[in-house]
Amino acid sequence: MASRLSHMNHGPFPLCHADFLHNNIIVDESFKVLGIIDWEGACTFSLELVAFPSFLNIMPVPFDSPENYDKDNNR
Repeated sequence: MASRLSHMNHGPFPLCHADFLHNNIIVDESFKVLGIIDWEGACTFSLELVAFPSFLNIMPVPFDSPENYDKDNNR
């Protein structure tokens, strides 16, 4: 099994904010981002593990999501 995972040992290893939500983004009056807070859960992962697998999401796709439109913007 270790040999199968060895391709993940060479990176890249992006820094991931464990709680990256709107309430952790500090902006000024013109909505310019001044900073990001709440970094205590931050960690690095191999790139394959950074994105949440969409097939695990049990919530339905929002009605106005681009996935609900065809190439001509029809639903």
